[in-house]
Amino acid sequence: MNEEKIEKIIEEAKKYAQEKGFKLNENKIVVEKIAEGLLKNEEKYGFRYCPCRRVSGNEEEDKKKICPCQFMQEEIRQEGRCFCGLFILPPIRRQPPKLRQSQNQIHQRPNKLRLGRYLLARLSADKELKILKIF
Repeated sequence: MNEEKIEKIIEEAKKYAQEKGFKLNENKIVVEKIAEGLLKNEEKYGFRYCPCRRVSGNEEEDKKKICPCQFMQEEIRQEGRCFCGLFILPPIRRQPPKLRQSQNQIHQRPNKLRLGRYLLARLSADKELKILKIF
């Protein structure tokens, strides 16, 4: 019975994602685990709170965390996925860092630069930037 409910949650999330121009994470295990967390929160609290966010008991604050949460669209715009990873941008809509530079905040550290999902570094003064990490 829970498997049917989980499958229903996944189908609803897939439909929502398609309507909004997103898609579900390609990793089926991640999607199933998040759907399980949504179901557990629904059974425990009466709402499908995002399993990656803590329920505080403050009704006003917690309603922002009902999946799809209020933070999701901004996270997808900035990072290409929501915090928990259920919703992602389709690969076609993902842009390389040079094209996204004007859309994202740039965080600078000595010889390091965070650009969207990428952590870049200049290994020496005359060398070009190298990708250190993709978030």
